[in-house]
Amino acid sequence: MARQYKLQTFTGKVGNEIYYIRNGKLCKRSCAKNYRMSKESRKASTEFGRASSLSAKLRKALLPYFLPAFDRMLHSRLTARLRAVSLSGPTNMNGKRNVTDGNIALLNGLELNNHVRFDQLLYVTCVTYIADDTVTIAIPPIDPNAHISMPKHAARAILSIAGVSVSLEGHDDDAFCIDEIIIEKDKVFAGTEVSFYLPDKGKRLVAIMLCIYFEQPFRNTFLRIEDKRYQAGIFTGATIL
Repeated sequence: MARQYKLQTFTGKVGNEIYYIRNGKLCKRSCAKNYRMSKESRKASTEFGRASSLSAKLRKALLPYFLPAFDRMLHSRLTARLRAVSLSGPTNMNGKRNVTDGNIALLNGLELNNHVRFDQLLYVTCVTYIADDTVTIAIPPIDPNAHISMPKHAARAILSIAGVSVSLEGHDDDAFCIDEIIIEKDKVFAGTEVSFYLPDKGKRLVAIMLCIYFEQPFRNTFLRIEDKRYQAGIFTGATIL
């Protein structure tokens, strides 16, 4: 509806034209034409919506284990990666594809901190194996002086391993802390393997998140260093069970 302010001065829509005030002057423009998505665009939009919903579920479940440096743009980057998983599925299923139809391994390597890569803080590779109902994370020997970019005021590095199980059948989602490994500044870590049992809860997406952060001494305890340059995370394993 048009609104008149002064004599012959109003704002709003009249027919196919829109009147508005800018810098004290009455302006006019034509109404935009109605946009109708093509059939292929509707299919792409449907698949993108599925990826976005799954991204939100993953983030919500893992939120208790996220570091402060994991920014708000993570949802967009995670959605894009899950969309890439769907796109790797059969082309004859266009519009109906889900992550279960594509290569879920494409989720591996997604950086969780947009400011610093995981391999900029830890120079060795940790390998994740997911077989049947068991997750195993192999962490090689680590020399803090050679394999970690540790801040000068840090006393130790923390490797945090967490996982998430997102139901693809409408059941509850679970996130779990698998382990936290402390690596002292002046001690060589001998390496280890960490295993975790996955309960059977129907068809689901399982992803493993590996994070690194640092702590500095404070009185009789330790405090996490909140500088975003010294916090990183990565998806190191993903599968559909």
